[in-house]
Parts: sequence; structure tokens; C-alpha cells
Amino acid sequence: MTTPRQPGWYDDQHGSNSQRYWDGQGWTQHRRLKPTARPTPPPPRQPSPPPPQQPPRNPPLPPGARPPPGPQIQRGGAEIASDGPATVNGFAAKPSIAGLLVFGGLVIAVVAIFLPFATVSIHLFGMTFRAHEVSATGTGRLVVFLLAAVTVLLAWPSLSGSALADGRLIGLSVAVVLLVVVVVVSYLDVSENNGKAEGIVKVSPAFGLLLYAAGVVVVAVGVVWLWMDRSRTQK
Repeated sequence: MTTPRQPGWYDDQHGSNSQRYWDGQGWTQHRRLKPTARPTPPPPRQPSPPPPQQPPRNPPLPPGARPPPGPQIQRGGAEIASDGPATVNGFAAKPSIAGLLVFGGLVIAVVAIFLPFATVSIHLFGMTFRAHEVSATGTGRLVVFLLAAVTVLLAWPSLSGSALADGRLIGLSVAVVLLVVVVVVSYLDVSENNGKAEGIVKVSPAFGLLLYAAGVVVVAVGVVWLWMDRSRTQK
């Protein structure tokens, strides 16, 4: 071991884990353990920046406003109604009174065509000897079925409260006019047959024709309501 020149603590030749003090002229009796190197602490971990927030795809609507027609984005698992087929969730959450009127009137009209449309009775000397009921013809039933199917397809989105497009409303209006034509033609046919009987045979409208006319009136009220809703939405 070489002799140090400057005073200080140096490795002890008699102990590998100790140091001895050199005063510049000789070794003293002062000893100590070798200082252990402390590990350098790691630098503090920087917090990761928060992920950027994406703006909502659809801005919130003001109170009382209806969503615009067209496909919409789902929010919170509930689909917003659009000008397309009504979903079960939309129908259960927000039924449309106008749509219920249209479909309720169609059900009444379709049921009515299976009931008697006219009653034929024989009157002689102030007494009725015989009376029988006449149902709608097969052609009349087919026409009503086709018009009801077209009306259902056009008015189906209204069940969820969706604002119908102008094309759908125009088609519904045409279908209602044709349903009214069936009522007018049926009444004229009953009146014409009654005039030909010369007072002996009397032909009068039966319950089925009256019920069918009531169903068509309900459908017409629903279509007018849909037009009013469309006008309020555009404003």
C-alpha cells in the first residue's frame, strides 16, 4: 500500500470494509466503515396528458325541437327517429297521435269491408216481407286492401313521431282521396239501386258501409294532422 501525502481517510490495509485516517505524517487509530454509495433515485414520472376530447357528432337540440329528417346518430343507446322505418324503441318511447289515427282508421276500414254494405228489403202495403244484406264486391275489397297497404308503407315512420317528407305526405293524401272515392261510389251505387226499385224494393246503406266511412274519416283526420305537424316543424 502506498503512503498517502495528503491527510484524509483511506482504505485500511487490515480491513477491506473499513477506512483509516492519515494525518499527513502517520496512521492514526481512527477507523470507520467505508461509505456505501447511495443509488440515484429515478427521475419523477411525468403524468401522461389526458386524451383529447372529441366533440359530439350531433349537437344537442333545443327544447321542443324535432330532429331533421334523414338518418340520425344514436345517443346513449336510443335511436333518434328519422324519416325511415320506425323502430320498436322509438314507437314505445314517443308514439305519434297522428300516426295512431291513420293506422286506427285503416284497421276500422279494413274490418268494415267484410261487413254488409247494403240492406235490400221488399216493402208492400206498408209491410216488409223480406230483407237481406249485401256485402262489398271482391273488386271493392281488393281496392281497399291495396290502398291500405300503400297507406301503411307511407305512414309507418309517423308511429315514432318522425316528421314525414313532403313526398310521403302527398302520397298519403292521394291514398285518402281514393279511399273517399270508394265511399262515394258505394253510396251512389246504393242510391241508384234504390231508385230503380220504384218503392217496392228498398236498398239502404248497411252497418259495414257506415263503419267504413267512419274509418276513412279517421284516416283523413290523421293525415291532416301530419300536414300540420310538418308545417310546424318547418317553421
